[in-house]
Amino acid sequence: MQYHSAKSPGMMALFALFLFILAAAVVLSLLFLSGAMRFVVAAIDAILAALLIWVLCATSYTFEQDALILRCGPLREAYAYADLKTVVRTRGYGFMMALAFDRLELNPGLNPERGKIVLSPEREDDFLAELARRCPGIQIR
Repeated sequence: MQYHSAKSPGMMALFALFLFILAAAVVLSLLFLSGAMRFVVAAIDAILAALLIWVLCATSYTFEQDALILRCGPLREAYAYADLKTVVRTRGYGFMMALAFDRLELNPGLNPERGKIVLSPEREDDFLAELARRCPGIQIR
């Protein structure tokens, strides 16, 4: 079962701002730089814009047989259900694998090497019910 990331208006405004800046950088580099450098800079900016669009379109959380799979553009992480112990509802502004400010934090503070597991699924209640079904001992706060 797959859940896409919720997208808050504020986060979408930030992505739109970044995309506008990258588009402006492409146009300005083509207008004001000369030689091969103008195409190199424009190509780098276009690749960054494509990466942002990929993140917007392909951030999802999938329940597979043995693990919760988190995808965010080119990034992919898997967490075994047995490793998931707690879920805390939180609010944040940093970008992780969440495209909304209202988030779920799995195992807060228990995995310093990999960092926090932060996600923002659409249909959060359905997501939590499915998570509780697959992880019977999980604590949801």
